[in-house]
Amino acid sequence: MTAPMEAIERLLIENECQKLILTYSELYDQGHWEALSDLFTVDALFISQLAPKDLLISRFAILENYRSTAKRVTQHVTTNIYIEVESDTKARSRSRILYSSNTESLLNTSLEKGHKEMRVGYFEDRLVLKETGWKFAERKGSRVFAKYSRP
Repeated sequence: MTAPMEAIERLLIENECQKLILTYSELYDQGHWEALSDLFTVDALFISQLAPKDLLISRFAILENYRSTAKRVTQHVTTNIYIEVESDTKARSRSRILYSSNTESLLNTSLEKGHKEMRVGYFEDRLVLKETGWKFAERKGSRVFAKYSRP
C-alpha cells in the first residue's frame, strides 16, 4: 500500500474480518463443514483447539478433519476479537473462545447424560483478501483450560 489507509477503509476491513471469525463459529455449531472449509484459503494452515499438536495443511485436509468429527451439539461464544490491519489485503486477529459440547444431546434431550466438554481458549489468525472475500490463511487454536465430564 503506497498511501496511509483511511480510517473508514480500516474499519471496513476490521468489520469483514470480524464477520469471518464469527461465521466460523456459527458454521461449526451448525455442522456445515463444506461451508466452513470454504472460509479457508486453498493452502491454509490450521491447528485446532481439540488437537493443538496436529497441523492441518490445505482446505481439503481441514474439510476431512471436520467430516470425521464425532457427532455432538456444540456452542461457541466468540469474544474479545482484536483485528490488526496490515494492508488492504492482509490482517491478523486474535479472539477468545468459550466452547461447550455434549454428545448425548444429539440422541437424547437430557443434557445430564453423555460426554460434556467445556473449553476456554483463543485463536490467532492470519487473514487474507481473495477474490471471493476475506479468508483464513492460518488459524491456530490454543487451549487455556478445559473441563470434561463423562456419564
